[in-house]
Amino acid sequence: MNDERWQAVRQLVLTRVSEVDPGISSTSALEALDAAASNPRALSVIARSFEDGPAALRTGAPPVVGRLVRELRARGSILAEPTCTRCARTGLDL
Repeated sequence: MNDERWQAVRQLVLTRVSEVDPGISSTSALEALDAAASNPRALSVIARSFEDGPAALRTGAPPVVGRLVRELRARGSILAEPTCTRCARTGLDL
């Protein structure tokens, strides 16, 4: 992924995260993104998930978004723990 696309995706993530958790710092959100999306494919999945809004942050799906939510929560985010809609368990790759 080229640098321009990388920066655009990072900005998209910051925008979506701030829509659902305005209190988390940009630094914390970017650290969470870097931890959750360790490769260009993961970053592309996150970008596609956020194209229409922040809803993926509330469901924690696809799995890379669930990892992002867990990383955000580890940095103080108020986002809810992603929960399986079938069994209500947490800590799963949804």
